Formats: sequence, structure tokens, C-alpha cells
Amino acid sequence: MRADLDDDDDGWNDTIEAACGSDPLDATSYPTPGVILVDGACVDASTKPLPPADEGPELFTLFMLFWVAVILLALVHRRNERREHRKKLAAEKDDAISKMIAEGKQSEED
Repeated sequence: MRADLDDDDDGWNDTIEAACGSDPLDATSYPTPGVILVDGACVDASTKPLPPADEGPELFTLFMLFWVAVILLALVHRRNERREHRKKLAAEKDDAISKMIAEGKQSEED
């Protein structure tokens, strides 16, 4: 369910009409054309320039974020490589121990 933002159906938002001194319930009462609502106040758009639009983050910020992400990914990759290397060493050690045990049993049998 949505609220009716223009109770008198004159094409003006009730909030703008109330801020600019016109009656939001009277279709013949409306603000002068070209007004806008800025920080809750009725302002003539032709006399006051609009505030600058937010253009987003600066190029330097994006550049730094990119390199931080690259470094983090490299560190994660390196950690995974170390983990895999430790697994390989442990498997080789297990194989060597198994061979030594097998050789010891064979020499005992002889």
C-alpha cells in the first residue's frame, strides 16, 4: 500500500507544496514553477544552483583499493601454496616411514 504523495492531484508533491506555502489539498494552489525542495526548504532553482552531484570515489582511491585487493589475493594464494607444500612433505614423510617399517619387518623375517 502506497501513500498518495499528491492529494489534490495538481502534479505537485504535497511535501513541496507545504514547504513552499501552497495548500496541498487545493488543486488551484501550487508553488511557482521552477521551485525545488533543498534540505526541507523551498528554493527557486533558477537562482540557486543545484548542489554538485556525488561523482563517486576518486581515481586514486580506486587505484589503491585495486592494489590492496591484489596484495590480499597474493597472500591468500601464497598461504594455500604453503599448505599444499606441507601436505606434500607430510605425505612424503609418511611414505618414507612406511618404507622403513616394511624394510625392518623384512629384515626381521630374514
